[in-house]
Amino acid sequence: MHHAAIRLFSITTLFGVLTLALTACGGSADPDEDRTSTTELEQAWQEDPNAPMVSLFSDQLHNINIPQPGQAWIRVYGSNHTVPLMADCSTPAEPPPADQERAQHRFQVNLSWTLDDGSRIDLGLLRAIALDEALLWRQQGHETESVSLRLRSAGARPETKDRRHYNMRRNRPGSQPMISRSHDQAPQPAGQGDEIPGIRVHPDGHKATFVGRLGLSAPIEDSAFGEFEEIRIAIHCSQALPEIQ
Repeated sequence: MHHAAIRLFSITTLFGVLTLALTACGGSADPDEDRTSTTELEQAWQEDPNAPMVSLFSDQLHNINIPQPGQAWIRVYGSNHTVPLMADCSTPAEPPPADQERAQHRFQVNLSWTLDDGSRIDLGLLRAIALDEALLWRQQGHETESVSLRLRSAGARPETKDRRHYNMRRNRPGSQPMISRSHDQAPQPAGQGDEIPGIRVHPDGHKATFVGRLGLSAPIEDSAFGEFEEIRIAIHCSQALPEIQ
């Protein structure tokens, strides 16, 4: 190849590499546009290092009728369900001492019930506040919420027909809440349509509500369900539980 042609080829190649590098680094024909978007992102959320500990409780529950003590009410798949609680899910009104190792204030409920067609739903709900900064904040974050649902077919060998998920995590009291509705997607900052907290626990420790969307946590072949499912939950824990027949 002629020397002049080689020099021209080298210069052209170098120019192309530099262009790709600038593009990969976020280069734009309009530098002001990039600076504006970066500034907006920085202003959208700034961590507050002096934020107080988050409380397990909320001042107000969602606008849902609370069922009788010892029951849970759930609306899912377009139908309402009233389900008896088989264990007392009440939580103490006062959190444990913050200096206690692995101290955690939590509200947790697990439910299972059978539908008219023999299908069975398993539902789990958890809201937890980790008070032990040294051990628990790095492992699970300061504030954690999760709602999981599984719909199984009837029969001796039931198959999973639908599996759904919601998770919220806040690493530190003043950090950004991150939400995930799928095990396949990275958690995203809470948006305008996301309620924080999603699970509202009454200060008496006996009642709680949740209103939100559960996403498909695992793909299911030939699934008849959409990507998201709106669910509404109201729980009334009680030590006076119904007798198991």
